[in-house]
Amino acid sequence: MTTPSRRSWWHSAVDACKEIDGSFPDVTPHDLRHAAASVIHSAGANVLVIQRQLGHSSAKMTLDKYSHLFDSDLDAIVDTFPQDRGNVVESEVN
Repeated sequence: MTTPSRRSWWHSAVDACKEIDGSFPDVTPHDLRHAAASVIHSAGANVLVIQRQLGHSSAKMTLDKYSHLFDSDLDAIVDTFPQDRGNVVESEVN
């Protein structure tokens, strides 16, 4: 992916936004891809859907790039199991 030149339509649009709001960040096209991946994941999509949407050649590539998005999935798994294990019968454990 080539980086747009400073005179590109992208940078012109970002510059126009900065004129309106001085706190507007330097946003890159890659930042938008990252935001799209985050939104798709937060909507409940799995890594294969994100891979296809972003056009990655493999789910591994998606995970290598965006694995931090899936950290919250670990919390979701823990939350599905009951916290009180006192009702487990000894024979079920062995």
